[in-house]
Amino acid sequence: MNDEDRRKLQTSRSFLVKNIENIEDINEELYTREVFTDGMKADVEVQDTKEKKVRKFLDILPRRGPDAFEIFLDVLNQTKNKHVYDRLITGSSGATYQRSYIAQPVNLPTIGGDNKLPETWPDERSILEASQCKIKPHDPSLMQHTVSGRAYQMKRNPRGRAVIINNKIFHGPVQKIDGKNRVMLAMREGTDEDVQGLHKLFTDLHFHVKIHKDKNAQKIVDILQEEANDVQFHRHADCFILIILTHGKQNAIYGSDGKTVEIRDIKDMFNARNFPCMEQKPKLFFIQACRGEEYDGGRNKTVPDASSTDCAMSGNVINLALERTRLEFDRVSIEKANDTDAMVEKSVATDSHRLVAMATTMDMVSFRNRILGSWFMQAVIYVFRKCSHNEDILSMLSDVNHLVSLGRAKDRENRDAVAVSEFESTLSKRFYFFPHQCETVPIQASTS
Repeated sequence: MNDEDRRKLQTSRSFLVKNIENIEDINEELYTREVFTDGMKADVEVQDTKEKKVRKFLDILPRRGPDAFEIFLDVLNQTKNKHVYDRLITGSSGATYQRSYIAQPVNLPTIGGDNKLPETWPDERSILEASQCKIKPHDPSLMQHTVSGRAYQMKRNPRGRAVIINNKIFHGPVQKIDGKNRVMLAMREGTDEDVQGLHKLFTDLHFHVKIHKDKNAQKIVDILQEEANDVQFHRHADCFILIILTHGKQNAIYGSDGKTVEIRDIKDMFNARNFPCMEQKPKLFFIQACRGEEYDGGRNKTVPDASSTDCAMSGNVINLALERTRLEFDRVSIEKANDTDAMVEKSVATDSHRLVAMATTMDMVSFRNRILGSWFMQAVIYVFRKCSHNEDILSMLSDVNHLVSLGRAKDRENRDAVAVSEFESTLSKRFYFFPHQCETVPIQASTS
């Protein structure tokens, strides 16, 4: 637990002792979520008054790892302690707690070139600095790529729509544990900071931003279907952006009801077949969600022994497999060359002109700072604000991957954990945002 969270518990201790209700339920829930051990749970239970139980609970909680305070807040909401939750969030004065930060010249360690990146992440000063900086006008020399047809056109005002779906509070799935119903998905503290930064970023990049909060799975599908059907708006747009902030698993994201929507289905709603008004225009997807429950502990930067038999054999097998695949591909291409050429002239690949950026790799968790926001989205905001005037999106997302990989966290057993974001692209041209390059006559944003 960080120093600020400890301070909140310490300065509010008298209030908490007097006002926390259902301490037995809170104690049980933290044990169920593996924050407390058997012994810690028992230490609270043996106290003979409610006040003593709360005091013992508050003695133990600060020692239970970086996520303990966030889980405690979530449990307060589930155990009829909303008044206590509000006190911890707002403080005794009613003002929302924020980390103190005074803007001043700071010599941050940086790496490389004009578009400098911090050497640590997430870095509070860097995030605040980026959120306050103005996006520079685009480099005029980049326009040559649009003129030559090597870059997508990005000049309308607005460029298109950026849809943000932000799930913070969940009502399912519910499991009965010791006779009581428990919501298994925790509240996503810090996600509002992501939304605030993303809204400002894409507004500054000339997009019409729409925000949807706490939507169940079916409502998410309905919203996206309605968006894909808004032909009147999108046929005049240069680009479409979808951002989803929620919990997730391997190939799906969670609605606020705990039901899932497959990522493949989301992408299909906006492919060339189902979204024909933008079939040759870029579609960008950003998904902040876990893709599993595994933690990446990283590894030391050691070079494997090149003489190892297993390494050498594995390398040969891979090379042979690639060569065989290449030969088979060439043979099929030659046999069906005429048919293939005819199809290419008349159609667009269904999944073309699309980019999908994910907060983490398959099977892994993603990390979110409860105060600053998620590592991935804050990295996107940082890099895009700093670099969109002269870098294409693939270069910027490589920088995002780098920043996310610098982060350090702790897993459930208090061991070091790392992460890295990733992206996949079927874009066929370079993508630049071209900030401050706009047509004189704006397109009309629909009010739906």
